[in-house]
Amino acid sequence: MNGFEKWLPSLHYDPAQIKRRLNSEKIKPEAVTIDAENLSAVIVGSDPEPYIVTLEECTCYDFCARGLPCKHIYRLADELGLLEPWPKIDRKGQKALLAAASAEIDRWRDEFLAGRISPAKYIKISDALMSK
Repeated sequence: MNGFEKWLPSLHYDPAQIKRRLNSEKIKPEAVTIDAENLSAVIVGSDPEPYIVTLEECTCYDFCARGLPCKHIYRLADELGLLEPWPKIDRKGQKALLAAASAEIDRWRDEFLAGRISPAKYIKISDALMSK
């Protein structure tokens, strides 16, 4: 057991957790010191003191406040080869999804024009559906 199994696999596909994993990829390599034998790391971040990281906990504010994997834990897990690779993009499926999003935007435009949602809400929905 390495400690990372403590987290339910489905947790890692929560949008907030995906965002943390993406942010973990932005941590500069020179900021990370891995101790593979002890499955831990020291990561220099924005705080004056470096973060002490294991696969189960971290000294950063995000982990202390939420008790869920932070970007530092994801970075450690990635460095140790414990993360599944990102799903491969299906270009044909992506085209179909964009066509469906376009139809959904048309539906929300009708809601906007009927006065059931605000212009700001319509733009937020449209932007979210068309983001890549």
